[in-house]
Amino acid sequence: MTGLLGATGFVPAPVRAQGPTLLEGHFQAPDELESGASLGNLGAVPTRFYQTSEYMIGRVAVGLVLPESDGSIDPDQSTWTAIQRQNVIDKVRAGLEWWAARQPEAHLSFVIDDHATAPITTGYEPINHPQSAEGLWIGDMLTKMGYSNGTYFNRVRTYVNDLRTQYHTDWAFTIFVVNSSGDPDGAFSDRYFGYAYVGGPFLVMTYDNGGYGIDHMDVVAAHEVGHIFRALDQYASANMPCTAVSGYLGIENQNSQSLGCTSNLSSIMRGGIDPYTSGSLDPLAAGQIGWRDSDADGILDPIDTTPTLTLTTVVQSDTLRSYAGYALDQPYPSPIRPALSINVITVEYQIDGNGWLSVPAVNTNDVDNRVGFTLTLTDLSTGNHRIDFRARNSAGNASTPTVQMVILPDPVDGGLDTWLTNRSSTWATSSSQPLISGEATSFLADGSCGPNIIKVEVSLDDGDWQPAQAVDGVFDSCDEGFAFNDKLVPGQYTVKARAIDANGKVEQHPAILTLSIADQHVLYLPLIAR
Repeated sequence: MTGLLGATGFVPAPVRAQGPTLLEGHFQAPDELESGASLGNLGAVPTRFYQTSEYMIGRVAVGLVLPESDGSIDPDQSTWTAIQRQNVIDKVRAGLEWWAARQPEAHLSFVIDDHATAPITTGYEPINHPQSAEGLWIGDMLTKMGYSNGTYFNRVRTYVNDLRTQYHTDWAFTIFVVNSSGDPDGAFSDRYFGYAYVGGPFLVMTYDNGGYGIDHMDVVAAHEVGHIFRALDQYASANMPCTAVSGYLGIENQNSQSLGCTSNLSSIMRGGIDPYTSGSLDPLAAGQIGWRDSDADGILDPIDTTPTLTLTTVVQSDTLRSYAGYALDQPYPSPIRPALSINVITVEYQIDGNGWLSVPAVNTNDVDNRVGFTLTLTDLSTGNHRIDFRARNSAGNASTPTVQMVILPDPVDGGLDTWLTNRSSTWATSSSQPLISGEATSFLADGSCGPNIIKVEVSLDDGDWQPAQAVDGVFDSCDEGFAFNDKLVPGQYTVKARAIDANGKVEQHPAILTLSIADQHVLYLPLIAR
């Protein structure tokens, strides 16, 4: 087997003794090395085909596959019973749920593609072969599952990529569990009983798990799943250097029990039952699987990105406004892995601050996580309108709004227009935030500035017009934010706002808003007129 590439070069694939002869370990998939996706080859960028478990965040599909010897090549030694099959399903599910319970910010969930209830036949009896001969029975089973092209690694990858598509997940991997009930030591002929490939695409366990037994298959499964998402072994006999680097975030293995490491904490990656029972995962192994939140904002680093939005086409006529562009969410950069994001981008727009609406995507590009969009507006009322566009990703981060002004001159007011902010939340009467705020604009039909706004006035319940304050301190431009900070007692008000330009023109069709103020909070109801 190929060794794991650490910070100082290739080191032997680590193993762990369970009793005098039983071995557990992890490896790196040879086809990943060939694809250029290895930890050491930073120049090549593979397709996502090879990146099936980069970090343990989001939804994961798990193919659970049990081989059943049919005696056609090797003598049939063991046959799965219904109880054994259910034990495997229950224990694997428990091992997966162990991870889901460790980190709420990962929003981790698993879906199992069940080939355990009905095992896949093979002519081989896997338990009687060495670990190094895994390709015999894995390849045989995959052929029967409909995957017959390429190496057995390539076929496993095709299967897990199909799972990712079928179940709409971010990641996928396979668990092969071999029946060892008729075997004296519960291990393969070379004494391996459980191992995984770092970064996938699969892990292998025996039913008896060497010295662990079926009762602790969940413990073994949890440890091996850590490898699938690039966590390294930490127990002493693995001989894994403290400076070995792994994971999308490029984290050193400093909690290894090798001499000279800086950390010495209980962890699932040190093996044994106690860390599983106590829910122990050290911060370095957590970092290797992508669980780090550098800015403490509740979003783990590998998905903590901010998208951008670019308008490429703006078409305006008397009857419609059409916009096209794209949103882009650059993946969080990895120091050692090809960049990859699982974030989903949504393009949104709002008109005059009245709530965000989604724009359907017209095309996507998984290579750079780009989403194209088009939007056509045909029913805008006369007046000046502000159209805000933004991109928002599934992690909750949004781009700075891209603003477009639409000028549909009012027959009376022309390009002079005012609107009031329609807040969706309540405000305390003692808040420093203004209870009434909005924007006044003066534009010509071609979109250029008209006469500057020199004043904005507010009227409550058709009372006297009172001056509002410019947000920037002075009314001296064609686009002005304003606020009205008069103290208001609890009750309901009809608020009107109008603008006056440098030519002395007074807006005849003011903005109107209904405002309700309770004892401690205010509630803005929908805008009812312009």
